[in-house]
Amino acid sequence: MKDMQSFVLGLVSRLSYGDAISIVQVFEAKSDQVVEFRDSIPNLRTTGRPVRREKLMLLALRDSFAKRAKRLTDTTGMKAVVTTDILGFLRRASNYGRTRGNRKVVIVVLSDMLQSVPNLDFERDGVVPTAGWIESQRKSGLVPMLSGACMVAVGVDEGTVRATQVKRFWLDYARAAGGDLRSENYRMVMEASEIQC
Repeated sequence: MKDMQSFVLGLVSRLSYGDAISIVQVFEAKSDQVVEFRDSIPNLRTTGRPVRREKLMLLALRDSFAKRAKRLTDTTGMKAVVTTDILGFLRRASNYGRTRGNRKVVIVVLSDMLQSVPNLDFERDGVVPTAGWIESQRKSGLVPMLSGACMVAVGVDEGTVRATQVKRFWLDYARAAGGDLRSENYRMVMEASEIQC
């Protein structure tokens, strides 16, 4: 989790004027609990270089966001994880994307990418759905629209047959949703500066 926390802090340090950030905790210690942090940095009042007050505001907001992000990604003392609802998170993220205006949307999932809810559990069932399942979901209107959103997954499992199947699932799912999840953005460990969008 330290690597994931470092990644999030790297993202926060790169925020600039007009950027927004939303962090939703995908793993839950209680199935009815959603932990979320959303905020933004105002645009510059004028075009050109920021004035001193705007520079100070940017630094203060980054610092505040970093503290909140640390609390959200801290799993110290957390009881056993009950669910990991990545599909639910992506539905939520698609709603954020609709309100983005001209902002570029980057969706970051800090997870092993093992969907684990009662009706679809990659871990318990040991089966990862195929492209046919994704297509069926898309035709039924159950795949969220992530049109053009850059997607990043950090903390993923690697090096096993199941990990390869899970990666294929998420690459196919992102494509069906209109998102841009590239293999190079699907990694166990990554620095925020390495995001390729």
